[in-house]
Amino acid sequence: MRKNLTVSLYTPFVLAVGHAGDEPFAQRVSDRSFPTPGDLGSYLKEMYVNSGREDDFTEQENELRIFRKQLNAERIELRVKDDELSKKADYLENETNTFIEKDKELILVKEENTKLKQQNDLNTIKNKRHKYQVAAALLFSLLLAAATYFSTAYFFNDSKTPNIYTNVNSNMKTTSNFSNSKNK
Repeated sequence: MRKNLTVSLYTPFVLAVGHAGDEPFAQRVSDRSFPTPGDLGSYLKEMYVNSGREDDFTEQENELRIFRKQLNAERIELRVKDDELSKKADYLENETNTFIEKDKELILVKEENTKLKQQNDLNTIKNKRHKYQVAAALLFSLLLAAATYFSTAYFFNDSKTPNIYTNVNSNMKTTSNFSNSKNK
């Protein structure tokens, strides 16, 4: 009766549920049934050993072990390279920070130099202005002294104060007499 209830599947339909002595309905349509899952495991182990593919699996396991060793060696090599690159990146970051700090210092020095140059230019202008002010004050003092001298001589024509106008006129006469004698 089992043969009539067979289901057509591409893969084998194996059943291993229940306990010894149970007979579920699915067992009637399965390609192979086992009373317990442990019995199925024993059957598969026996098939594997009898198939002769154990050598294939051993060879594949060896290839897998070799591949894993190569993979681990590459991982170690990559870690070493990663460490080297990290060190180089840290070095470059430190150098960049150093350059940035030096650049900031240079900017501060340039700003200080600019301020000093501006202060120097301002001091130069102040010195020139001071020189002009001193010269103007001296000139004003000289003019004031001359005006005082001339006004005193003009307004107080006494014997103690020399009359400059007389001296000037007498010098002019002397000069003109000298000119006239040359012309003769």
